[in-house]
Amino acid sequence: ISIDTAANPTIDRCKIYNSKMYGISVSENGLGHILHSDIFENGFANISIDTAANPTIDRCKIYNSKMYGISVSENGLGHILHSDIFENGFANISIDTAANPTIDRCKIYKSKQNGIRVTDNGLGHIFNSDIFDNTFDHQIHLKNNSELTLTNSNVCNGGEYGIYIENSILNMGNNIVANHSKMNIYQDEQSKVLTILP
Repeated sequence: ISIDTAANPTIDRCKIYNSKMYGISVSENGLGHILHSDIFENGFANISIDTAANPTIDRCKIYNSKMYGISVSENGLGHILHSDIFENGFANISIDTAANPTIDRCKIYKSKQNGIRVTDNGLGHIFNSDIFDNTFDHQIHLKNNSELTLTNSNVCNGGEYGIYIENSILNMGNNIVANHSKMNIYQDEQSKVLTILP
């Protein structure tokens, strides 16, 4: 499914799977409401959001992509709500190149790599979510001048690091980050961790 140039469909209670490329691609100011659907086993990202697209993804299951569960890039936005994103081949959620999605009340788990990867000036807001059992080195990885806000969330039971920050900023408040084999939160000298009110 391709949604672009301000198109605004509603996709409800569907199964979208086995594409050689994207399950759903939303681009060029595309919108759309993707509801109560399973998006799985696609060749690239199960859902790709880019070039200022801003869909709402609500109460979906997004899993078993060969690459990313959800990829948000090139100023992409998006509201990802009440969804399970799990067991994808790369990061469950990848945010890069000034993308800025909102993720609320999601479960993000059992990725083959990171639970959430934010890079190349990526942004994002994560609220009320559970990030767990992503057993690669870092459950959340921020790098290359990115900035993430994380509140009222749990980051638990992963690999070596819960949150790994390189040359980036993490704003956080009222979270639980626990049960990692090396450090729950690592930051390099170029990074900042700022405490905010939830």
